Amino acid sequence: VLGSCSQGHKAGSFDAQYTRQPLEEFGDSVTEMPSGTAIELLAYSGGDVDKKGDGVNYCQFIGVDKTTGDTVRVLATVISAENSGDDGKPVLTDATMYDFDKGIRDATFRVPTDNDKLMIAMLPAEHAGGKPDLPKINERLQDIKVKGYVLIPQGQPFFSRHYKTVVGILSFKDQPW
Repeated sequence: VLGSCSQGHKAGSFDAQYTRQPLEEFGDSVTEMPSGTAIELLAYSGGDVDKKGDGVNYCQFIGVDKTTGDTVRVLATVISAENSGDDGKPVLTDATMYDFDKGIRDATFRVPTDNDKLMIAMLPAEHAGGKPDLPKINERLQDIKVKGYVLIPQGQPFFSRHYKTVVGILSFKDQPW
């Protein structure tokens, strides 16, 4: 099912202009984290939904790994809510939809499966109200692997600091948008 220090952003929370930095040029190297890791969120970068381009956009979620106590940065294109679908199934939506002001800060990190990657590739067609186009989906799957961009809010130094950085999906028990 498809569904946009406490510091956070949603439309209007803080006025930010975003730079779009290629993931491969991002200042922190991307490492791994096991699926199922519990994270308490401290900050959310938000993201400019109008920042379209030739690849996928990653929002930044800064939080504490509840197992190790380490501060981590999760770069996510999508988030999910476990109990948000009409049928009780998880709902996947753009990471830009996260609403930090709702106060839902407990999340579980997971590494995207092949099915998740396919759903991510289908999101643009779903948002446009059209049917998925197989060649475009295949191109988008390639973009996910190769052309990722981190959205960095200018004037917000919290998101420019160095943290252990992972790429994945944050899953929430309740709907955080």
